[in-house]
Amino acid sequence: TVGGSTSLAVAPTHPYTPNISYHDGTSNTLKYARLNGTAWISEAVDPGGGWTSLALVPTYPYAPCISHVNGEQEDLLRYACLDGSTWISMTVARHLGGSSLELEPTYPYTPHISYSIGWYTQILRHAYLRGTTWCSGTWENENVELPGSGMGGRTALALESIAPYTPHISYHDARNTVVKHAWLSGTTWLSETVDTGNVGVYTSLALDSGHNPQIIYYHISGTNYVLRYAWKSDTSWFTRTVDSTGQQQAWSGRVAISLELDQTDKPHISYYDATNDDLKLARFDGRVWIIQTVDSGGDVGQYSSLALDPMGCPHISYYDATNGDLKHAVTGQIV
Repeated sequence: TVGGSTSLAVAPTHPYTPNISYHDGTSNTLKYARLNGTAWISEAVDPGGGWTSLALVPTYPYAPCISHVNGEQEDLLRYACLDGSTWISMTVARHLGGSSLELEPTYPYTPHISYSIGWYTQILRHAYLRGTTWCSGTWENENVELPGSGMGGRTALALESIAPYTPHISYHDARNTVVKHAWLSGTTWLSETVDTGNVGVYTSLALDSGHNPQIIYYHISGTNYVLRYAWKSDTSWFTRTVDSTGQQQAWSGRVAISLELDQTDKPHISYYDATNDDLKLARFDGRVWIIQTVDSGGDVGQYSSLALDPMGCPHISYYDATNGDLKHAVTGQIV
């Protein structure tokens, strides 16, 4: 039983090597895999491995860094980075809920993580590694929303591409059942409501070329879970429905959704069609949403994670529940 909680990143130079972090449910271990030619190489990284989030250092050899939750060690939020051939692991904080990791694009590639703590009075938090040397230093943790606010849930984090690499976070406001967006302005966290009406169950966030946030999330309408997309233009938020054909079980991590923007800022989304047990990919061509079934061989597509390589080709990591396997799909083939 391998392939839960996948997270995918693609190397930015040819051959655009896919890298995947994931949970090995058999051994309850965080694992990392990469494609070497035509063979996948995998290795154990750290005990635990729930809610993984993977990022690559932007310079060769594109070292992988992973945040994850170790549920057997008091729900610790952990961070691991590959230094040469050695994994360096450290504890970030006590944690409950999903985390999201991003690296600053310049040395020492400072990692930032969004996460939440607490079961009933969730607190949305942001952490970063303060230090001047690669993969070392002290973790600084700060509240994004006030304690007891019921904020956080399954968060998503993105950094602006120019200094000071402002962090943005999308998240679910469980108390008011809305989806929200927060960003750091100087030393103060600001937040705003993106959409209302029982929305925000799971989010994925990306920033366009103008650093405007775009977010995907679920809207609950009766027993139907509708996949929705929101984008910010100037000071206003706009929304569109992506797929309303009966998504289900959106509270389960199995239906994780993943958003990426192409070079023209058009959104691409991978998600699990729980009605048909299929992996799907949606993309917006500027007028309409085009939805494709990527894999339908059994119960496939849970825990999907999407990345676009520099040629614009989508790569998706996901779980094959029928066979208990981790799978990778790329345009034209399934590996």
